[in-house]
Amino acid sequence: MAAQAIEHWTGGDKRRWGHEQAAGEPDTHQPGDIPSAWASKAPDGGEEWLQLDYERPVDLQQINVVESHNPGAIRKVVAVLPNGREATVWEGTMDPSAADELVSSAFPVEGNVRAQSVKVYMDTSRVAGWNEIDAVEVVGRDGTKQWASASRASSSYADP
Repeated sequence: MAAQAIEHWTGGDKRRWGHEQAAGEPDTHQPGDIPSAWASKAPDGGEEWLQLDYERPVDLQQINVVESHNPGAIRKVVAVLPNGREATVWEGTMDPSAADELVSSAFPVEGNVRAQSVKVYMDTSRVAGWNEIDAVEVVGRDGTKQWASASRASSSYADP
């Protein structure tokens, strides 16, 4: 069966390295190029993004991103507001890892930001090879935590 592009995943089977792999709890338990994480269509191609949607809107306290292969390419993390606009939570240059390792990065949210989606921007040309994300968690100001229930991305290695 030929691969199909999935524009917006909301449930069902997950493709190897598809953006839908970043939905749900982390399930890549060791670093490496493993199909249970999202990877862009091409390595080192420049800007890519991954958007995750959550069951309920939340007053954000923190966004946690779990990278599982060649970490350090994240350049910006945003909350997607109900009107579709983006509120930047963090923007900068991460230190690339000296070794391939699982890295969980916490991005605290300043001010009052309520959102049901977040978006992670990466510069895949910054860290050689595929830069993979296993999961993205949102933490509410009330202490609640949610793993994503839906996803979309600029591209996925699983796309035709």
